[in-house]
Amino acid sequence: MPVPVRPHRSLIKPFVTVCLLVLIAGLGARAYVNRQIRRIPPAGYLIALDASSKASAGWGSRTVATVLNVLPGQTIKIPTGAHFELLHSDGRVEQVTGPTRILLPAPPPPDETDFMRSRFSEVLAYAKANLPAIPEKIRVMSPVGVTRFLNPIITWQARAGVNYDVAVRDPSDDLIPVRLARGVRPPIELAQLETPQNRRLVPDRIYEVVVRESVSETVIGGAHVLTRADATMDTFPVSPQDLLIEASSAMAKKPTRTGDAWLALSRLPNAWRQTELALRLRLQVAHELGYLDEIRQIEAFAKLK
Repeated sequence: MPVPVRPHRSLIKPFVTVCLLVLIAGLGARAYVNRQIRRIPPAGYLIALDASSKASAGWGSRTVATVLNVLPGQTIKIPTGAHFELLHSDGRVEQVTGPTRILLPAPPPPDETDFMRSRFSEVLAYAKANLPAIPEKIRVMSPVGVTRFLNPIITWQARAGVNYDVAVRDPSDDLIPVRLARGVRPPIELAQLETPQNRRLVPDRIYEVVVRESVSETVIGGAHVLTRADATMDTFPVSPQDLLIEASSAMAKKPTRTGDAWLALSRLPNAWRQTELALRLRLQVAHELGYLDEIRQIEAFAKLK
């Protein structure tokens, strides 16, 4: 019977040493990239569209499960069959299909703190130090500011076990009946509110959203919202990719659609909420809403990374 040939012990040790060195070098390179990402604002973000979304920024390609940061001057290779949405730091979106390469220049430096173009540490510090005062006892999260939806989803910060009354009225005309729902919990669609009129809002008009605890006349909160001139009856996005694009589009230009962005970001799966793109957008939205608790959660998560 043939005798199995075993590797000589003198060869095993060098082999193991080489493997360890390669592993350490790989981990060191990844750590260096992570440090660079924390220091350098990305010029764009590759948003994975499906399981075929693969890209490489060095040795070998890897599957991108959520979002890949694209640093200024970094070459990203997209293999054949891979599909992405490329979100630029200025809010532009383009479809990317492999095979191709991406090389984005550094965006122009902002004149003041910019949530997408400034360093993450600067954005975090700015969001904490410049919170607007929110006097209401109940914070309405959506819709707020401007919305592109004529049947918006209304949501607010609710206490456990407490029901609420919700009203939407047209402050420009007291004769228009108030849309009303009693004893509800968030979220609730506008169409679910009781009204003798059309169950949709009118484009290019300002409305007032008022929420109060059903058992209290004093615990109350509210927000004003403008429906865009091009607002439609579109339903709210569902997929993580569309939710991120929705939030980015909502905050890219003023006047911002802060409530639409908040709703989109709050519906992201956890892995997507923790990407740098989502964290930056969450900071911007929380800053505009005066939501310190959200900013503190992001700060705590950033320190753990």
